[in-house]
Amino acid sequence: MEVTKTTKDYYAKENELADYKSDVRTQLQQRDYISAKASARKALDLSLSHFTKNHPVTASCYSDLGLLNKELGDYDEAKDNYLRASAIYEETVGKEHPSYATMINNLGWVFRRQSESSDTRALDRIMLLEKALECFEECYKIRSENLGEGHADTLQVLGARGGVKLARGEGREGEVDLRKAHELARRVGDSCEASAAHNLAVLLKTRAVKEKKNKNIDVEAYFADAKRLYESALAWRIENLGEGATPTIMTMSSLAELKQTIEGEDGGRDLWERIKKVL
Repeated sequence: MEVTKTTKDYYAKENELADYKSDVRTQLQQRDYISAKASARKALDLSLSHFTKNHPVTASCYSDLGLLNKELGDYDEAKDNYLRASAIYEETVGKEHPSYATMINNLGWVFRRQSESSDTRALDRIMLLEKALECFEECYKIRSENLGEGHADTLQVLGARGGVKLARGEGREGEVDLRKAHELARRVGDSCEASAAHNLAVLLKTRAVKEKKNKNIDVEAYFADAKRLYESALAWRIENLGEGATPTIMTMSSLAELKQTIEGEDGGRDLWERIKKVL
């Protein structure tokens, strides 16, 4: 019998698909990436047979797999997943749609993460950073035009673009993006401001370390600004996410490293102890 939207079988398959996607979310929260990937694969297979390959739900299933492959370090698979998802969104909802922009942003993060892998050769790293920058540029253009420059999603990708520029050795260009993102994020507040503060602090600390012997640069001011920004981001993340959350631990460890740089070996010891307790 032909399956139509009025049949019980149709709705049963949709409920089964929803259950698989719910399992993915739960297993992701538990950081059980292997189980989550298995659930995501089942969801994709069911969506392909139920909705066909050219459907937004199928694209979302490819996106889930892309995230899991990225977390597992399977970068080539993750890129393929996100490229498939972006192609479906482009055809079904268009390039101006937020879902398409999100896939391009996610693809950029895969290139960025792969560029940081210890297995990546110097020449490949340059190429991967170039690809990441292209993705973030495209995503920023879509989001700024459709959501506005002050939207949280636009600010996120602006910060990502600045970080890639910094990694490419384009310190001044990266600083412009990160300072702009932080200034705009202060108007938004919440997690957006915390992320922008953390990202700008990374740049200021990196620049201070690099220019430590340059008498024309006020290195101490850079360190002080970085410390203030890390402390601001950490305070928000502890209060709203808790000490055991990954973003909180990331900021806490960055602040601990900065304090060691400024104060010496004993600097940041209290923070390292706090990190040990939650890991």
